[in-house]
Amino acid sequence: MTTPSPDAMDADPRLPFLRHVGIRVLPEDDGPTVCEIDLRDDLRNRAGMLQGGVTATLLDVVGGVAAARVAGTPAIATADLNIHYLAPIRVGPARAEATVLRKGRSTVIVEARVIDAGANERLCAMSTMTLTVLGPETRAVAT
Repeated sequence: MTTPSPDAMDADPRLPFLRHVGIRVLPEDDGPTVCEIDLRDDLRNRAGMLQGGVTATLLDVVGGVAAARVAGTPAIATADLNIHYLAPIRVGPARAEATVLRKGRSTVIVEARVIDAGANERLCAMSTMTLTVLGPETRAVAT
């Protein structure tokens, strides 16, 4: 697995949310798009597992990055996200890998999986999502 550079999260200063939550977008290579997040105490639920909403966010981010890469634009919005939670993420880091299944003119279909890398790469969640490629009139400008 490729190790992210120390500034991998800071590659796009318009995304402070990724820094806040701690999601790392790993450098692009020939394989699937990969993002990771460490299991910090503030991201765990009362049972000590990664919060389901954090897992959903990780899937949404990795899918959006994969779609943006194939669409050639960062202007991507999630239209739907279907998640199957299979096992708790207890050790970490949680690693999400996304593969584009289909790219159309205005939509991208992505499949993603989340594993618990510290627990023998146990499969913990699977997802499919549809992402919309936005037109120039809908793109937000960072301030």
